[in-house]
Amino acid sequence: MKDNNFDFPYQFSISENYNTSLNVSAIGKSIREEKSSTYFVPNKFYTFHYVLRGEAEITQGNSTFKISSNDIVVIFPESLCELTVTQEPYINFWLNFRGIDILNLLSYTNINATNPVFSPKQNLSELFEKLYDMQGPEPYHQAQILSIIYDIFSIIMKESVINKKIDYKKYYIAKFIDYIEKNYSNNIQISDIAKYIGISSCQLYRVVTSEFGISPVKFLTEYRINASKIFLKKEKELKIGNISKLCGFSDPLYFSRLFYKYMGISPSEYRNS
Repeated sequence: MKDNNFDFPYQFSISENYNTSLNVSAIGKSIREEKSSTYFVPNKFYTFHYVLRGEAEITQGNSTFKISSNDIVVIFPESLCELTVTQEPYINFWLNFRGIDILNLLSYTNINATNPVFSPKQNLSELFEKLYDMQGPEPYHQAQILSIIYDIFSIIMKESVINKKIDYKKYYIAKFIDYIEKNYSNNIQISDIAKYIGISSCQLYRVVTSEFGISPVKFLTEYRINASKIFLKKEKELKIGNISKLCGFSDPLYFSRLFYKYMGISPSEYRNS
């Protein structure tokens, strides 16, 4: 397998700014000269995988799709994918990008997590060649690249038949809860959750308060308190200090005061009640 990857070692200067509408982290071109399988490790980016030549099967989630020349696949964040080349040589361009505008753009296409493959009528090879050739260390390179990405989205939108717009608020809420469920025991901040989702902290605040009537901070706190109640009842051999750490509270005294504020009794009294 031969990989012609990103020639410039830096990441674009705005690649860590999650509040921008759209930004690109890396662009590359891969050439696979034999039939083989490749796994793509889950990451925090969206990925455009464009087939320039050859055929393959790509598995994302529980579904497998056949792809060939001029097909474009969107690999969603935190997705485990497997690419199996069935006709070589297999050549593709790829780019990693993210931003708060992506779900809005996708909502006007037929692309979603269960149907990530799009076969445009218009050949996109020249646009992806331009993307690959425009890489450079100057800010204007990023602007040029973004203009082409929006051109690609506009073509996909124009050729798509939209039956139903994606409910991106529901998507944000699902990702918000999923992150808390998996990470509440760690020292996480609301900004960490916003970055994981791909939106700003202010936008996350608006979405959560609109859905639950409380702030993201209070939601996280109440989730941790409810988790501690389960530990207090089911794990009676665990010390309260250990339970506080398991639920994301580094200070046991603070945890006890907060527990009393929410429940009206101390953790030990709750355990014995």
